[in-house]
Amino acid sequence: MVLALMTLDLRLEAHSLKEKRMVVKSVLSRMHQHYNLSVYEADFQDVHNRACLAAAWIGPDPDCAQRVLEKLIFLAERAGAEVTSQSLDFF
Repeated sequence: MVLALMTLDLRLEAHSLKEKRMVVKSVLSRMHQHYNLSVYEADFQDVHNRACLAAAWIGPDPDCAQRVLEKLIFLAERAGAEVTSQSLDFF
């Protein structure tokens, strides 16, 4: 069994904190619903065009975690965010 911590740094096309929070809330909700992840906004809460999202995942092997991370990147990009960096750490 593997515990993975996934983080995504995003650049958003939001012009206010209200717009940003709508996008981030939508992405976090989809991540939780579709992939059963524990997710939160880890940094840049008061910056209107950036977000850092973190997700915890438990599964059978590191390859499966990598596939989930790739799906999260696709989900964020589909919501209109640009992924500027990503990380995947195993415990």
